[in-house]
Amino acid sequence: MKKSVLFCFSILLSLSSFTPAFCEEDAQKLEKATSYYNDAIDLYKQDNIPKSIDYFEKALQIKPDFYEAHYNLSQILMSVNKTDEAIKSLEEIAKLKPDDSENLYNLGKLYYKKGYLFKAFENLKKIAVNDPQYDSAKLLIAKIEQRQRELNLEEKINQHHNITDL
Repeated sequence: MKKSVLFCFSILLSLSSFTPAFCEEDAQKLEKATSYYNDAIDLYKQDNIPKSIDYFEKALQIKPDFYEAHYNLSQILMSVNKTDEAIKSLEEIAKLKPDDSENLYNLGKLYYKKGYLFKAFENLKKIAVNDPQYDSAKLLIAKIEQRQRELNLEEKINQHHNITDL
């Protein structure tokens, strides 16, 4: 018993020698990413949108799982109609927080805007009935269903025309 306790203790001591360097490196990355993040916020407040976007992206290059940077970046990208870039950022948020209803709604809204009806529907249906975003999601789902019916009708009409053209 003593032997195993000493063995475990020696392993812990050897591992602890690696931990401070690892933690220090992580702390430095977090500090640098946070610095870029704070600068991005300041630049946004100064109405320097392009540079703000650039600084959020720099923060995310250092710390890809920086939720707040993804969130703020996605909000800015949506506000300046950079839809494709906003979708990428929202998709990253969905990986980090799959149940974030605001993100699911925004992603659904942008997918709908791009014409990706199934992707839009898939994100919107994940929003819980008791969530504040639910009513908005429900309205958008109704629009998606209406658009899908229109597309189905157009397809049937086109198929009919193709048959009569023969």
